[in-house]
Amino acid sequence: MAAESGDVAEAINKFALDLHRQLGNEASFASENLFYSPASLLIALAMTCFGAKGKTAEEIVKVLHLSSVTSPELNNNMKKFLSLLNAASQNNTKLLTANKLFIEQSFQVLQSFKEGTRQFYDAEVALVDFKAHTEQAREEINQWVEQKTNDKIKDLIPPGMLSADTKVTLVNAIYFKGLWVEQFNKEMTFPGTFFVAENQKLQVSMMNKEADFKFSESQELACQMLELPYIGNKMSMVIFLPFETDGLASLEGKMTYDNLQKSLSVLDASQPDEMEVYLPRFKLTQKFELNDILSQMGAGEMFIPGKANFAGIAADPLYVSNVIHKAFVEVNEEGTEAAAATGIGIKMMSLKPMFNANHPFLFLIRHGESGAILFLGRLIKPVEA
Repeated sequence: MAAESGDVAEAINKFALDLHRQLGNEASFASENLFYSPASLLIALAMTCFGAKGKTAEEIVKVLHLSSVTSPELNNNMKKFLSLLNAASQNNTKLLTANKLFIEQSFQVLQSFKEGTRQFYDAEVALVDFKAHTEQAREEINQWVEQKTNDKIKDLIPPGMLSADTKVTLVNAIYFKGLWVEQFNKEMTFPGTFFVAENQKLQVSMMNKEADFKFSESQELACQMLELPYIGNKMSMVIFLPFETDGLASLEGKMTYDNLQKSLSVLDASQPDEMEVYLPRFKLTQKFELNDILSQMGAGEMFIPGKANFAGIAADPLYVSNVIHKAFVEVNEEGTEAAAATGIGIKMMSLKPMFNANHPFLFLIRHGESGAILFLGRLIKPVEA
């Protein structure tokens, strides 16, 4: 049976949890905010895999949870999935994905690769001079990313990353801006307390709203769940708030693809109920160099000169020099703007049920029709700048 674009969404969600677990195990991220777009990364890696052969291709599709999908099916499914995402944009909701190949002007890229990436990934092609004008090529790539992300992702490629040996740079950008169905009144925002840990707290700008929201609890994951839809109801944010102030690490450790899907299904089936919601206002920018992470996850051959097999891109030997990802998100009273995404809440005594995210939590932004997690993160310390 031919796989559908839903298989891409399932792969994204499985890849998202693997990546989150791997990043969470890194000492440098152990007690920090995390925010990224697993969808953006999977799209970029799938596009790279389009030119990979042999073990290199096998490793990439395995890490992406796409091993069961044949190459022709994968490309067709990615095309359907990208069309589905771009169709989610409406007047008050913007969801844009864009792909581009930056190719060394003296390098002979196979016509089949250029045509295939254009057909399946709607990828643009630009010829640049990595050899003699490396810095100019870097600036051109960064300007393109800025433009595609409404100036929110700046300086994606840092100085020194590209060199005269760079032949092909594949770039994916994803941008989202949504307005809440139930917007928060700015006059109701107040200085509130966010408990980073039992003995550490921050003063934050806490938004407040009484409205009907979908809400459920998971005893298995020991958390509350709240869905905040965006106008158009094609996108929503889901917040997983641990019962305990210090329960985030336990929640992340218990989270699997199966219990994630189960908890989301329960939330989807619930009826909206009047809730009092508290949500910290925040803004995050995060950047990752993912060579080591992806190697640890099982896709290491693509980074090894002489072993990497990208015979589908060119006859000459190629390898991936860097995988870099940068994400931006801003959550305020009107909604969410991101080149990745966001969420939050608080607790007090009230006659109405209350969702009280005043301590660290997991959050995601998902595409309703496919169920794909477009952005995933955890908030430990809300910051507004």
